Amino acid sequence: MEYDEWFRTVTKKRKGRGRDPRVKEPAAALLVARRPPQSRGEAPDRARVVAPFFTVGRGSSCSFQLPDRQISQQNFRIDFASGSHWIEDLHSTNGTSVNGETLPAGVRRPLPSQAVIRAGETVFVFQEDAAHLLQPEPVGDRSSFDMAGPFHDGALLSRLKEAAASRRPPLLAGPSGSGKELAAAALARFWGLEPPRRYNASAAASQEEMSRALFGVAAGAYTGVEKRDGLIVTASRSGQPLFLDEVHNLPHGAQATLLTVIEDGKFSRRGSEDKEMAIDVRFVFASNEPDRLKPDLRARMLLVTLAPLRERVADVPALFDAQLERALAGAGLGPGIPAVDVDVYHDLCLEARAGRFDETNVRGLVDLADRVAARAAGGAELGDALDSVLGELGLGGAADDGREAGGGQYDAHRELIEAVYRGCGRNAKRTVEIIKASGVPWTISRRHLTRHLELWGFKEE
Repeated sequence: MEYDEWFRTVTKKRKGRGRDPRVKEPAAALLVARRPPQSRGEAPDRARVVAPFFTVGRGSSCSFQLPDRQISQQNFRIDFASGSHWIEDLHSTNGTSVNGETLPAGVRRPLPSQAVIRAGETVFVFQEDAAHLLQPEPVGDRSSFDMAGPFHDGALLSRLKEAAASRRPPLLAGPSGSGKELAAAALARFWGLEPPRRYNASAAASQEEMSRALFGVAAGAYTGVEKRDGLIVTASRSGQPLFLDEVHNLPHGAQATLLTVIEDGKFSRRGSEDKEMAIDVRFVFASNEPDRLKPDLRARMLLVTLAPLRERVADVPALFDAQLERALAGAGLGPGIPAVDVDVYHDLCLEARAGRFDETNVRGLVDLADRVAARAAGGAELGDALDSVLGELGLGGAADDGREAGGGQYDAHRELIEAVYRGCGRNAKRTVEIIKASGVPWTISRRHLTRHLELWGFKEE
């Protein structure tokens, strides 16, 4: 069936009473989270998934062609039916996995948003609502804003650029570790100002301390208290933006005063110098609980939402690379980073999707990179440092790309693996090196090899 005919069929209204609304395919996208190093720059890193059949492979007839030597000419396809997306492996040589489970060839399975797909040496992430990720980025180089996420960071910068042009102060809403400080710094750059001064409202010992820090104290307001301007007056005089983090922790009285400052550009404070002061300051507000703000103050702000890591899985490999390069350079091991096995990126994407970084988000990747760099600085090879740190943190333990005992590439090649393992004196690292050097058309990593050797009983021998 031709595409135009198919589209008319699925969007056709039923006649009569109780007719169904039009069925319309969402703007879904397939994002390339990680590709083989030798193929970077040779193909786009994203593509819109267009019905009826979106095929992925190495062949020129595919909807999305990728120069990965371990991907088949037609590896898998995605289609849209009954209001959902589905994925099917097209009898590929090395298989297709979704969220760590290998697909049976020729069997169609549901494909949820943020699904992690592995084919050959490439890691994909499927995102169902991706219209904002398919638009060109009008803000230039993300790295100049210290943002490394190739997909969602570009969309965020576009939104921040729009917010910077608004007369309403922006409210950055997102969980801890989602990058609100970087977003505030980007806003300052769009305004042509210095990076903002940050005040965390949750760090104050009392509500009175919060109010004094922000609005200052007039002479004579309290016995024995000297005049103090406060952060708002200081920012107004210096022209530096003021970043108020966790603003929902401010007492309602302070929030009411903030609303007056935003709307009228002035406020007064208690004391013998009780007079109105004109204020001209750029505010950036942030909160991980924006619904706790006073409704009238919240309505005066322009909301900019920052997604948690589990909603931007495709960014994880690039974010980790950026943090690892920074950490290695800090340890005197830079610039650049050696090649990292694709299994590491695949596992990190799975962990992010499962919510393992929900409490820390990007800060969790920062911590992971710092641990790896510290171990590498102590003399360990990068691959060994990664494997040991991931193991200690319990990351990637269940992410075996469908290679559990009884199925997958490891079990399909068990006889070869065991022979090489015994032949090199039961050295897992040497086993991986030999098998990779032999040119086999499938991937193997030391961490996953060790897991399968344990499943096969070698730990007890």
